[in-house]
Amino acid sequence: SEQFPSPEPGNIFQLADGGDVENAGLIPLLQRDVESAVWVANSDQILNSSYPWQAFCGDTATRTWPAFDPVAAGLADQLMDKFGYATDFYYYNQVFEQSELLPIACEIWESEKKGKPAFLTFTSIVLRNDWWGLKGGNKVEVFLMYLLNVADFNARLPDETKADINLGVNGSFAYWPNYKTMFENPPEVTTYTMRQVNLLAALGEYSVLDSSELLKRFLGG
Repeated sequence: SEQFPSPEPGNIFQLADGGDVENAGLIPLLQRDVESAVWVANSDQILNSSYPWQAFCGDTATRTWPAFDPVAAGLADQLMDKFGYATDFYYYNQVFEQSELLPIACEIWESEKKGKPAFLTFTSIVLRNDWWGLKGGNKVEVFLMYLLNVADFNARLPDETKADINLGVNGSFAYWPNYKTMFENPPEVTTYTMRQVNLLAALGEYSVLDSSELLKRFLGG
C-alpha cells in the first residue's frame, strides 16, 4: 500500500581499512596537485640489514636498479608500491618511475648504518595513473620521514630501557621500533602499551629535532 510500501532492494557496500589500498596518504595529496608533501612512512616492516646493500649503494656499487629487490630488502609496502613494486592490493599505486626507488632506498640504508634518522628529500615527476585520476606530468618535492631503528637514539636511553629492548620479542618493546600493527600485545588486536607509545613518540621527537635544519629548509622556514 501507499502507507506501507514493499521493501526496496538493499544497496551493497564494500568497506575496508584504507590501508588496504593506499597506506601512505600520499596519493590523495597528489590528486590535489600539491607541489610539495611531507610523507611520514611508519611501518611494521623492518629493513633487512643482511641484504647486499653495498652491491647497489655508494661508490662500490656494482649492480643497478633492475636487479634491486625491495621486498627482499625489507622496504615498506607503502614506499615501494609508489614506484611500481606492487604487492597485493597496492597494484594500482605506482606514481613514480621504478628506477627512482633505488637511490632513496640507499639513503635509507645509509641512515640506519650511521645510526641516524632516515629523513630525506626527493623530487620526482608524477606519472599518469588513471586508476587514481592522476593526469601526471607535474613535479612534486617530497620530504620522507621513514621509520627505522636509530642507534644514536637507542644509545641515549636509560640502561633499563636498553636492556628491555635487547630482549627482543620477549621484552616490553617487541619488534622495536617497527611494532606489529596487529597483535603486538596478544591477545589484544591493535593495542599498544603506554610505554610503547611514549618510547615511539620520543623517537619521533628526537628524529625531528636531529633533522630540524633539513625540515626547515624544506618548509621554507
